[in-house]
Amino acid sequence: MKPHKLLSFSLLIWMIVFGVSCQSPASYESETIFENQIWNRFDIQEYTFSPEENSVKWDVLFIFEHFDNYATDHIEVNISFYLPNGATRSRDYTFKLKNDKQEWIGSQNQKMVTHELSVIKGFNLDESGPLVIRVESKMTKFNLAAVNKIGIRLKESKDQL
Repeated sequence: MKPHKLLSFSLLIWMIVFGVSCQSPASYESETIFENQIWNRFDIQEYTFSPEENSVKWDVLFIFEHFDNYATDHIEVNISFYLPNGATRSRDYTFKLKNDKQEWIGSQNQKMVTHELSVIKGFNLDESGPLVIRVESKMTKFNLAAVNKIGIRLKESKDQL
């Protein structure tokens, strides 16, 4: 084999080995898109996850995507966890969506703003089985306008200690 072909072949093998050994962290996501851009107060969303990596700690994120004409600077939700062992954990959250200068905190793409809001860091699933996460709007408006989608993302926590 010519030296430059041997070098190219070696480089290709190294890239394949490196790519396989550096797998990206596990991640699971489920979302609801509101076709009419309205999230009704009583339209409770439920997401079911069955992560195969039970020994992994998870960061749980609430995804909230809205148009830039969203009428307020926050979102209030209740997030409930129904664990595989039958236990339930539930809590109300108020997430700030604007900074002190009244600018959107999330990432903007034209008229859309997407927020990845931290719910729990280092959440541990001790048992296998489905994890159900329920999200309910706690806003006082019956129909919350300018909402494009909501969702939950489980992302392998960087801190696995």
